[in-house]
Amino acid sequence: MSLRDEITALNIRRPSRRCVIALVLEDLPDEESTELVEILADDSVTHKAIAAALIGRGYDLGRNAKQVARHRRRECECL
Repeated sequence: MSLRDEITALNIRRPSRRCVIALVLEDLPDEESTELVEILADDSVTHKAIAAALIGRGYDLGRNAKQVARHRRRECECL
């Protein structure tokens, strides 16, 4: 196998995934999804506050706000 063939075989893209925040945005009613997008863009709102509100509504974000932070920094799978 040539180097090009080997790299090409290894360079297969994974199917795109969505992070938990993207899934929450899809699940929320349109008005609330729009509100959450605005809140995510507001730096005065903490990751922890957003996570606490979503966890309070039954969304599984784990025990901390890491998923919210990753999504806001555009480091998650969906972006």
